[in-house]
Amino acid sequence: MLNSQKAIVLNHLKSQGSITSWYAIEYYRITRLAAIINDLRKEGYSIVTHKLKNKNIRGKNSKYAKYVYGEPIGVGNTYNLSFA
Repeated sequence: MLNSQKAIVLNHLKSQGSITSWYAIEYYRITRLAAIINDLRKEGYSIVTHKLKNKNIRGKNSKYAKYVYGEPIGVGNTYNLSFA
C-alpha cells in the first residue's frame, strides 16, 4: 500500500481525523474518495460518514460528505458476545 491513494487517505485520516472529497481532490488529486473509503471499511477500518450542507461559492445549497476516522474494528469472528 506504499504511496497508493489508499495509503494517502488512511494516513491523512489517522493524522487529521477527517477528510472531504474536495480536500482529497485539491491536495492529493484523488477523485474517487468514496471508493477508497469503501475499500478501507472492507479492510476493517472504522470510518463514519457525516453528510453536511453548506452554500457554494454562488450561494447555492450544496451537500457533501465528511469522512471521520475511528478506531479500527475487527473483521470476521474476532469478537465475543456474552449475555449475563
